[in-house]
Amino acid sequence: YSLYGVFNSCAEPDELPVIASSKDKKAEESYLAERKALETRAYAMIDRDLCRMATKFNTHAATFLLGMERMKGGKANYVELTTYLEKDGLTPDDLQAAQRAIQTQVLAKAETAKSDEMMSMNPTMSGTTVTSKIKASSSKEDKKEDRKSAARAMRSSGHPVLSLWRELARLPISGFSERSVEAIARHTDPANAAYVNPLVAEAFRGKKLGSLEAAATIYAGVFRKAEDAYAKEFSVWKKSAPENAIFPGLSNPTLEQVRSAVFNTRPYLALSLDDTQNSLGKELQNTIGAINRQLSGIDLSHPGSIARANVLVDSKVKNASVLIRGEAKTPGPVVPRQFLEFIQADRKPFPPDSSGRLQLAEAIADKSNPLTARVLVNRVWLHHFGEGFVSTPDDLGVMSEAPSHPGLCNWLAAKFMEDGWSLKKLHKLIMTSAVYQQSSDPDPSNAGIDPFNRLLWRANVRRLDFEALRDSCLAIGGKIDLTMFGHPMNIETEPYSPRRSIYGFVDRTNMAEFMKNFDMANAQLPTGRRHETIVPQQALFRMNSLLVIEQARNVVTRPEFQKATTDTARIKVLYEIIYQRWPRPEEIKLAQDFLSAQQTDAERKPSTFKDQVPGENEEMRKSRIEAFLKLDPKTLNSKERIRQVEMKKRMAEQMMKPKQGGKLNELVSDPNAERVSREALTNWEEFAQALLMTTEAAYLN
Repeated sequence: YSLYGVFNSCAEPDELPVIASSKDKKAEESYLAERKALETRAYAMIDRDLCRMATKFNTHAATFLLGMERMKGGKANYVELTTYLEKDGLTPDDLQAAQRAIQTQVLAKAETAKSDEMMSMNPTMSGTTVTSKIKASSSKEDKKEDRKSAARAMRSSGHPVLSLWRELARLPISGFSERSVEAIARHTDPANAAYVNPLVAEAFRGKKLGSLEAAATIYAGVFRKAEDAYAKEFSVWKKSAPENAIFPGLSNPTLEQVRSAVFNTRPYLALSLDDTQNSLGKELQNTIGAINRQLSGIDLSHPGSIARANVLVDSKVKNASVLIRGEAKTPGPVVPRQFLEFIQADRKPFPPDSSGRLQLAEAIADKSNPLTARVLVNRVWLHHFGEGFVSTPDDLGVMSEAPSHPGLCNWLAAKFMEDGWSLKKLHKLIMTSAVYQQSSDPDPSNAGIDPFNRLLWRANVRRLDFEALRDSCLAIGGKIDLTMFGHPMNIETEPYSPRRSIYGFVDRTNMAEFMKNFDMANAQLPTGRRHETIVPQQALFRMNSLLVIEQARNVVTRPEFQKATTDTARIKVLYEIIYQRWPRPEEIKLAQDFLSAQQTDAERKPSTFKDQVPGENEEMRKSRIEAFLKLDPKTLNSKERIRQVEMKKRMAEQMMKPKQGGKLNELVSDPNAERVSREALTNWEEFAQALLMTTEAAYLN
C-alpha cells in the first residue's frame, strides 16, 4: 500500500519531454511538417464529420432530443425506437453519435482540469472546512440564495444551451406544467444570463409547457435558426477556405453556441487523436486510426524525429488505504508513503509535498539495501552461464532455492557496488574469469557428482536466443549492420533489415508468430527468465525463412570463400565461418559426396527466369512474372518448374491472407534493406543452408 501510494501520486504528462533533437535540422523540419500535415488532415476530417452531424441534429433537433431521452437507462424498445426515428431518416447510430459527442465534451473538460491539477503540484489546503449553515433569514435573502443555487447548478451542467432541457427532462409527468414554469423562470432570470444562451432564454421566456414534447418543439425552432445561419455562412467560407481548413464557427457567437451545442469540434481539438478516436463513428474511427498509425510510424522511423523520454510527473499526493479483506468498499487505515520496513528498519514517511518517487529510487539503490545488488548480479550471471546463483531471478526470497554459490554472489554484489554500480566492469570481471573460459567438454567423474552442473565444472551448452540466432545468421552472411543507436526497424517481413535484432521493432499487442516460437519474452509482462522450448516451428523457420536462405547465398560470395581454389578448401572455409572450427575428415567426405551428386542435364540447366532485371521498373517486372506463370510447365526445366509452382503457391497464399494494412512494423521499414532473391540455390548455396540448419549452428558450445 505504501508503494501503491507513491505511484498513485504520479501521472503521465500530456506531452513527453524532449531529450534529444535531431542533429539534421532539415530532417527535423521535414518531420515536424509531415506530422503537422497529418494531424491537420485528421482534425479537418473530424470537423467535416461533426459539421455534417451538427446539420443533421439541428435539422431534426426535436426527434434527437426525445430519442435520446428514450434511450436513457437502456430500456428503450429497439423496434419502437427505430420506427420513431425513421420518420426523420435517423437511426439509433445517430443518437449514439450524439451521446459520444457530449461525452467528449465532458472528457475534454476533465482533461483540462487534470492539466490544471498537474500544473499545481501542491494545492494549498485550507485549514477550515466549509459547512452548510442553517440560519434564519428574510425571504429576500432566501430568494437570493435560491438564485445562487440555480446559478451553481447551471454552471455545473456546463451547457448554456441544454441545461434547461436537462432540468425539464428530469421533471415527473405529474405536475410537469407547474414545475416547468419554475424551471423556465430560473433560467430566464436576468441574474443568470451569463449561464444561459440568450436565444434559448428568449424562446422559453414566459412559457408554460404541457409536456416535454412541447419543450422539444421550442428547442427545434432555436436549432433551426442556427442551422439557417450556418448554411449561408458555410457556403461563402468554403469558396475561399484552404484545403484541410477547420470551419471557424458562425460570426454570431450566440448562434454558434446553439449550432455546436452537441456536435462541437473544439473539444476534439483539445484532445489528442488517440483520445478522440473512440468517440467517432466506425468509418471515421478506422480512418483516424490509420492516421494515428502513420504518426506512430513517423515518430519511430523518420530521421528527423525528436527523441522523447517516457516519464512520470508528480500529481496530487494520495496516500492509499488498506482494503479490509481486499474489498475496495471497506477501506481501513491510511498508510503513509514509505519504503519497506524489513529492508529499512529506520524508515521515515516520504515528504508530503511530493510523490516520493525520488526517495524510493534512492532507497532501492542505497548500499545499505542488501537486495538490489544481489538481484542484479544474479541476473548478469544467469545471462552468461544460462543459470543464476538462484535459479528463480524474479524471486530471491524465502520461497526460492538456496543459492548455489552464496559467498561468490555476495562478493560480486559488494564488488559491483565498490565499482560504482558499473555493469561494464561486472561483465569484464566475469568474462575474464577462469570459470567463464572453461570448455563445455563432458567429464564422467564430475557428471556423477554434479549431473546438472550447478557447481560449474564445465561450460554449459546453451541454445542461442532468437536475437543472437538472427544476428549470427546475418554475421555469417557478412551482411550484418553494426551501426550503433538509431530508430527501430522492421525485422518481421521483407525487405529484411540487416540491423542487429536489438533494434527490431516489437509491437507489444501483435507480436510476430516466429518470435513467440523462439520463446521471446512477452513484451507486456516483466520477464526475468525466458522459457526454453523445442518445437518444430523453430527448425521450419531456419529451413524456410527467406532471411536464412539469403544468408546461405551471401556466405558463398564472401571473399574468403571466393579465394579458395579447391572444394576441400571451400568446405573448410564454410565450417570456419558457420561453426568456428575445422571440419572432421568424415564431415569433409560427406560434404564432397553431397556436392558431387549426379544431376540430370535438365537439373544442371540453370533457370532462365530472373527475380530482378537491371533497369526494370515494378510494372515491367509484374508483366514479366505474369508471362512466366502462363508458360506450359512441359517447356520448362526442373528448376523453372519448381520456381513456377512456388510462385503460384505464394500468390495464392497472399490472396487468401487477410490484409493487415497499417501495421506499425510496416511503417518502420529499413530504407537500406533489400528484397530477397527467389532464384533457385546452387549446390554450394544448398550446402551452406544445410550447415545453417543444424543444431550446432543454433547452440553455443
